[in-house]
Amino acid sequence: MKMELNNSTLLIKSTKTQSFGTGFCIHKDAKGSFILTCLHVVEECGEDTIEIEGKKAELIAKGSMQNIDLAVLYVENLINIEVFLLYLEKVDKNLLVEMNGFKSHKKGSLKLEKLEGYIKKTSEILHEKVRIKTYELSINRDDTITKGFSGSAVLLKGTTTVVAVATDRQKDGKKAYAIPITYLHDIWSDAPEFLEHTDKMSFRGVVKKSLFQRIKSNLNVFVSMAVLLLGLKNIFYDVTLLSALNKENLPKVEEFIEADFKRNVPMIKNEISVALKKLNYKKANYLLDDYIEKNQDKNLQDAHHLRALIYIHRKQYHRAKDEFESFIPPAVKNSAMLLDYGLIYHLNEEYNEAIKFYKKALEVKRNNFEEDSLDSATIYDNLGSAYLKLGDEDKAYADYVKALKIYVQLSQNDLAFYEKRIAKLLINMLSIDPNNDQLYLKLAERFYNIGMHYKGANKYLLALESFKNAQLIYEKYKKEDAETLSELAYAYYKNEQYRDASRYYERALSVEFNNSAVFLNYYESILLSRSHINENLEQKFIAKFKDNKRYFIYYEVFKMLDALYHNEEYDFELWKKKYQNTQFNFNQLDKLINSRKEDKEIKEKLKIFIVKLKSKDTY
Repeated sequence: MKMELNNSTLLIKSTKTQSFGTGFCIHKDAKGSFILTCLHVVEECGEDTIEIEGKKAELIAKGSMQNIDLAVLYVENLINIEVFLLYLEKVDKNLLVEMNGFKSHKKGSLKLEKLEGYIKKTSEILHEKVRIKTYELSINRDDTITKGFSGSAVLLKGTTTVVAVATDRQKDGKKAYAIPITYLHDIWSDAPEFLEHTDKMSFRGVVKKSLFQRIKSNLNVFVSMAVLLLGLKNIFYDVTLLSALNKENLPKVEEFIEADFKRNVPMIKNEISVALKKLNYKKANYLLDDYIEKNQDKNLQDAHHLRALIYIHRKQYHRAKDEFESFIPPAVKNSAMLLDYGLIYHLNEEYNEAIKFYKKALEVKRNNFEEDSLDSATIYDNLGSAYLKLGDEDKAYADYVKALKIYVQLSQNDLAFYEKRIAKLLINMLSIDPNNDQLYLKLAERFYNIGMHYKGANKYLLALESFKNAQLIYEKYKKEDAETLSELAYAYYKNEQYRDASRYYERALSVEFNNSAVFLNYYESILLSRSHINENLEQKFIAKFKDNKRYFIYYEVFKMLDALYHNEEYDFELWKKKYQNTQFNFNQLDKLINSRKEDKEIKEKLKIFIVKLKSKDTY
């Protein structure tokens, strides 16, 4: 089907069913394209039967249909399409948007259609203590959004800049919901650093036209848009700004924009660093040019250092090297500059030169009594990598050991940050000494710690991958670690993969049976996956916890639910008498019932059961 609206808007469909949805291109490499859509589109089409433009698509990253309803697909040999820009910042209400998506047309055909509207409001969806922001979209009066638009890019009107992804809609088709594009990095941890994006400064430019086209009909709406564009935290809607907008006086609006960035030069340097972290290269360059222009009478080595860092972030290593060699002398005594000097040669594959500068940086650190700092560990780490590239494995390993020692010492203060570095370092060390069992087991511990960090941050998809890596290593050594197994099971549970959750809970309980919560989580996963409980484990739980009402109440409630699922009888009055005045958390039951697709008769029984449990007369 030839697409006239934009050749980045792609039809996603199943090869076996009539299911379809929409996706769009967010990145390309030499072999194919990365397509973003909704996870529920992938689930409905079938992961094994999904295709895009007649080519098989591979699922490489996904969120959760209950939380982050996004998925990234990769399609080989799909090259001649446009890549959309991504706006990786939040946006305010009243922003004018448009969407291109597919809808059913005549029998056997689909229609690609453009809809227009605006972001009516921002709200949050709460699911199991996880808050996900969502945009409510109001569709123009003459348009109606249909099911096939799921996965469509929500674009700033008249541009190819994506602010969100359409996920679902109301039945009348006049309202839709979209998840902010900012959640992409939450589901795709190894997303390319060079994903095409636009920053606030560029975003300002693409909104101008929309701003002035609509200003006379709705001035207040576009004042709020001006606040978004200006990026000001504290702005008063004074007469001057209103007048500038009303007269469509762009230069006057620009004065407000410029004023925000010219207030304080030292603050601008910090903003450049923040912009780099957010990959907002255009903003970083804009600020840097402004800083250099205002400080011609000062030493600008730090400014050119920042410029080189921008080039490094953009993978423009030769330009970074030119920046350093032109403005920063090799004899500089700044350890951070020397470290990055070495890094630039390293990235340009000039490893001997890189080693010279790493050693200079290390000497400065020693002279300042900072040999146990993060920078020193980074220098040893980089030295090891440079020696490894030159084939000197002995020197590489020795420097890796020094880096590891410092990382481990520092990890006591910031476990999450250092555990990732330690894991990467151990992998490098294993490339030199692949038969070192102790290194493998240390790596498993690091993956476990990283998983616990992601669990604490409610990033369960990333936690799952970390726990899986730890478990793979333990399985290599035929080691069953109960804590790793139970945390892996919990991560599967939080990602709604209940059968896998019950399987690993069962393994954890078989290794170590002293935690009632693990067994109850196991039983809940059994119910959710419609599996059968292990009777031996059940008898162990009964023998160990039957006299503890605090734990046993959950078991017996699950037992009654299990009976309901199998259309069996249960003695509710006996349960009520036994657990009189015992507290119980009903949220788990609501989830158990709401997440299941039972037939109507069983569903009604479950609802009656919950009403009984929640009744004040029960206790």
